[in-house]
Amino acid sequence: TLDDAAARAVPGVIDVIRLPWGIGVVGSGFEAIHKGKAALKVTWKKGARAETYNTDQLLGEYAAIAATLSKPGLELHKEGDFTKAWATAARTFASVYVSDHCYHATMEPVNALAHVSADGTSCELWAPTQSPGVNQLATAGVLKTTPDKVKVNVMLLGGGFGRKIEQDFVLDAVLLSKATGKPVKVVWSREDDVKNDKYRPLAAQYLQAGLDADGNLSAWRHRIVGASALARLLPPVYERLKGKDEILIEGHEIAYACHNQLHEYLREDRGVDVGPWRAVGAGYNKFAIESFIDEMATAQRIDPVAFRLRLLAHDPRARRVVEEAARMADWNRKRPGRALGIAFSDTWSYTASVAEVSVDRKSGRIYVHNVWAAVDPGIVISPDNVMAQIEGATIFGVSHALQERITVNQGVVQQSNFHDYQILRLADAPDVRVSVISTDNNPTGIGEAGLPPAAPAVANAVAALTGARVRQLPMLPERVLAALRA
Repeated sequence: TLDDAAARAVPGVIDVIRLPWGIGVVGSGFEAIHKGKAALKVTWKKGARAETYNTDQLLGEYAAIAATLSKPGLELHKEGDFTKAWATAARTFASVYVSDHCYHATMEPVNALAHVSADGTSCELWAPTQSPGVNQLATAGVLKTTPDKVKVNVMLLGGGFGRKIEQDFVLDAVLLSKATGKPVKVVWSREDDVKNDKYRPLAAQYLQAGLDADGNLSAWRHRIVGASALARLLPPVYERLKGKDEILIEGHEIAYACHNQLHEYLREDRGVDVGPWRAVGAGYNKFAIESFIDEMATAQRIDPVAFRLRLLAHDPRARRVVEEAARMADWNRKRPGRALGIAFSDTWSYTASVAEVSVDRKSGRIYVHNVWAAVDPGIVISPDNVMAQIEGATIFGVSHALQERITVNQGVVQQSNFHDYQILRLADAPDVRVSVISTDNNPTGIGEAGLPPAAPAVANAVAALTGARVRQLPMLPERVLAALRA
């Protein structure tokens, strides 16, 4: 039910319009519509699947599903005979890793301007969109017209990170313009943006690995549990890939030498929409993989850099970035009260990062002081741009490693703005140094390559310093304290 009398009485409010998924307040300025929106009295219908959604509960449920090996998953990659290699391994390891939802936190909240023609058959859009073609098709579908009747003007994004591939905020403007017969600019408040984002998937991962008598990786299994973003965004593509959600599973591949591998995906949709978030799946998948590699190195009392170089003996480009990052950080130098951790990623480009951290053992707070990153993106056309991308992605990676977390309780998002959704502030940002290695190979992606190794490098440094392994993202102080007590 809707009681909009008080909203309509606010000076500057022109109309209140029902949309298929909500209510739009139209007015002459943002302050007026903001007050009008606050004055609405709405009773929403019950029965949505997300009403029982609880992130704290789901972290445990997803972890249990990942570790329940009797529950089959969709096969993503199979090589050799994992079962036989696992059974005959000289030494075996297994661990569970989980990661919370993240909000995109774009500097500019989502917005769009639409002008639908008087006859409702054409439209011009002005929007900070990452997917103009998809918005063109979506608008044509809503107006029941053809795509050539929709013109999309792409504005500066104000930050995208995957959020602005969506059509929700654009279709708000289209439908409100059609209803009013006038051009309408839609602006979501920060609170609307936080509470109605298409979050990074909450995920759990179970990894198993076996080593042979010589300490080489002989068996590898990786099970990923989470909701599908691709099934919602592009159902035909999801069907064509036979359920392989390339958004969620991205980065599950390993460059390390291993002839017996099994990778699986177990889809669990519980009613909350998810979407691609910067570095897509590699942000949490490489966290699990690279943390697990370090755990194996530690158990064997082998230097983490040396262990990676052994497993990458067949791949000179991968070895080179690992060696370069270690050299930049002066890997073997001891630092009183601090420690180093390293991580490697082969997603988009070869990248290795070393993080220097300290930990307040009373509060559990992690401080990241320095990050050194080496990247090989093939032929480099603009080294300054490559450096800037790695610097920015590294800051993004440290932020999601330490603080960024969306929690949901009984279907209600608990965060609303930057006071309770914490992102990395300038005072806490590490110094980031980047070595760009240009090689005679085809150019590869650089916009997200710096993020995947950041979180595991931090986690590995924390473990090296304290002996405590944190297997959850973000590595909140209370989770660090729990690991220290364990």
